[in-house]
Amino acid sequence: ALVVADDLGVARERTVAGLKSFQGVQRRFQFRGELQGVRLIDDYAHHPVEISATVEAVKERFPDAHFRACLRDRLLLAVCPTNITCQVGSRHAWKSGSHG
Repeated sequence: ALVVADDLGVARERTVAGLKSFQGVQRRFQFRGELQGVRLIDDYAHHPVEISATVEAVKERFPDAHFRACLRDRLLLAVCPTNITCQVGSRHAWKSGSHG
């Protein structure tokens, strides 16, 4: 980003200030909350390559966790400390609508 901004003639101070205030992209591996130990993650992935990348990111970020995924107009992932928690907790989260 700095190189592109420099090439476009943007003052370095302005670029640095913009980068410092950048909070990320909405619905890109966005943590939505936690319910009964189950973390809910929202991602706008809809293409097979994007979905695979998101699943790989979950495996890398939470190597010892289990997870369930739900794909509708978005990819919702329930990341759980145990397989039992994932089966029970993710079902409760989907039914309760607490996933956003």
